Amino acid sequence: MKHILYVCGLWIGCVIPLVVPAQSDSLDCKLAIDQIDEFDSTLLVVARPVSTGILIPTKNMSEELDGPTFTDEAKLLVSYAEGTDGTRSFFLTIVTPEYEFMKTEDGYNVFFKLDDGTYLKVWNVAHRAEYNRDLLMWMYYHTCVLPPEAYHMLRNGRVEKIRINYPTLKKTLNMTGRAQAELQRALACVWEAVKRRAVRP
Repeated sequence: MKHILYVCGLWIGCVIPLVVPAQSDSLDCKLAIDQIDEFDSTLLVVARPVSTGILIPTKNMSEELDGPTFTDEAKLLVSYAEGTDGTRSFFLTIVTPEYEFMKTEDGYNVFFKLDDGTYLKVWNVAHRAEYNRDLLMWMYYHTCVLPPEAYHMLRNGRVEKIRINYPTLKKTLNMTGRAQAELQRALACVWEAVKRRAVRP
């Protein structure tokens, strides 16, 4: 989990100095991170972030002062991480800006609606919000833990909508057709990278 928090923190600031693009040959994937730690031999795989394809106005004004600037309604980060204690898991982190500060809670409070009508509920590790001074908005990190069954449901289907239940607000994120395809590809690329690394010294 520490790996995931570190990666997400870097990504939001759009600064990832340690990332070297990696390839997954079968899908011609471009991953943000695909590496084995040389000290403890744990694997970390992270796909490039995927936007939901929807833009929203920020609280900041454009340089011309003719209106607000715009930002992604949310970005999604697919990853896989191993712990030194032998634990391993897939994650899907949702990073979304909010206009107001809100309380967050861990729990089964994130839902995915697939294109076949299936609804999937997953455990969300909600992190403390960070204030983004460029957007003048609060950035929320929702790290969803994906068991293998849930991961393959998302990988084999397409996510149409995502629901995040805050204690005081229900937020629905709509995915454009292009975003649905890009997320499915990111899920497939991480899976291929993990399979490729499955047998190692």
